[in-house]
Amino acid sequence: AMLNMGALRLLRIVRLLRILRIPRLMHSVSELNKVIYLIFGSLPSFLWTMIIFALLIYTLGVFFTQIVADSGVLGGGGGDSEEVDAVHRYFGSTLVSCLTLYKIVSGGVDWEDVSTPVMKHVSPFAGVVFILYSLFAVLVLLNLVTGVFVDEAMKLSRADKELALLETAYRLFRSSDADGSG
Repeated sequence: AMLNMGALRLLRIVRLLRILRIPRLMHSVSELNKVIYLIFGSLPSFLWTMIIFALLIYTLGVFFTQIVADSGVLGGGGGDSEEVDAVHRYFGSTLVSCLTLYKIVSGGVDWEDVSTPVMKHVSPFAGVVFILYSLFAVLVLLNLVTGVFVDEAMKLSRADKELALLETAYRLFRSSDADGSG
């Protein structure tokens, strides 16, 4: 049985080594090569957009944690204990608040499930902030990310076409110069 387990492990390692053939495949498949080139070319813009997104989430995470802490709800203020537990679960600390705000945008949690207990037990003003956050994050920021990717892809594609045109012109001139005199 021990020999069989060792053979299975060796077989798995050999199968994993087949992944090393992927770079050779990329050179032969030009479309895959272009896609990977475009992804890496748009990474700097994507990273700056993510930094802005992270700053927005952190700022509002601190805001919501502070407004919940100042309200006294977490200290045993009355009301529906299930909703108070939801307020604590979503905004008990800054890190949890940031995670909640990310989940609201990414679809991990419905923003109504988060905002209703906060509006009821903390402040109705928080609902307005949730709506503004959702509008900005989903409609503006995520569409901005898409626009950045499309714009970068268009720039890189244009540069790739220009390079291909220059290579074609070079081959044409080189083939028309039969004696190599220039």
